[in-house]
Amino acid sequence: MNRERAPGTAGRTFRSDTKNLAPTERKRARLQFTLSFEGPCPNRSHCARALAPEVRLLLAFALFLSLAPVSSPSGSAVFTYRRIFKSSTPEFIEIKIDENSDKASYEIRQLDEDPGATPFEISPALRQKIFELTAQLNHFSGLDLDIHRKIANLGEKTFRWERGSEAHEVKFNYTVNTAASQLLQLCEGLARQQELVELLQRRIKYDRLGVNDALLELETDLSKGVLPEPQQLLPQLDQISGDYRFVEIARQRARALAERVRHSSRADLGGMSGTKSP
Repeated sequence: MNRERAPGTAGRTFRSDTKNLAPTERKRARLQFTLSFEGPCPNRSHCARALAPEVRLLLAFALFLSLAPVSSPSGSAVFTYRRIFKSSTPEFIEIKIDENSDKASYEIRQLDEDPGATPFEISPALRQKIFELTAQLNHFSGLDLDIHRKIANLGEKTFRWERGSEAHEVKFNYTVNTAASQLLQLCEGLARQQELVELLQRRIKYDRLGVNDALLELETDLSKGVLPEPQQLLPQLDQISGDYRFVEIARQRARALAERVRHSSRADLGGMSGTKSP
C-alpha cells in the first residue's frame, strides 16, 4: 500500500487511502494525524491552512480575547488620601482604598526616605463610610475645599477618586466642609492607627522595655477617639499580654486595652464623625 509522509511527522506515515475523502475531510484527517505526533505541530503554516475557515475564525477571536486587557464594565473605584507636610514627622502620608476590596495600602515616611506602600486590612463598614463621603463630595469633581484664608500651613492634603480613565482630585490646606472634615479625620485616624501598629511591632521585636511607653500612646489616642478601627491592634495587644518576657505593667496595660477595644461602642461607624468614645 502506498504511503505518503505528512509534513513534520518524521518516522510516521499518513495513509494515502484518505485520498478518497472530500478535500476538506482529507485536510482535517491530515491535521489530526499531524497533531497526534508528540509535541506541537512543527509546521504551523500547514496546520493553519488545514483548519476549516470557521475554526480559524474562532481561534483568531480567542487569541484576541487572550491579548486584550482584563477590565470590568464599571471598574472599581479607588480613593487616595495624601498629605505632604515638610519639616514634620511624618512628612508624607498616603492611603489607598479600593471600593471593592478589604485590602488597602498605606505609606508613612519622611520625604527623603525610599517610597514603598504597605498593605493593611480595612473593614467593609469603614470602606463603605469612606466612599459614601466621597459620593457626598461629588467624587471631588469641580470641588474647592480650601478656606482661602491666611492661616498656618497645616500641610497640603489631597483627596483623589478614580475609576478607570476617570479621575478627580482636590487639594487644600484647611477646610470647613463637614463631609470633607469627616473624611479627613478618618484618613488621619487610619494613618495614626497604622503608625501605632508599626510602633508596637518594632518595640515587641527590638525594645521590650519600651513597649509600655508605646501602649501609653495607644491609650491616649484611644481615649481621644481618633482611631477608626482600634481592633486592628488586637493582635499586638494579645501578644504582649500573653508573653511573660514583657514587664508585668505592660502586660496588664495591654490586657486592659484589649478588653476595652473589644467592648468599645466605637464599632458603630456612625459615631466616627468626631464624637469621642465614652
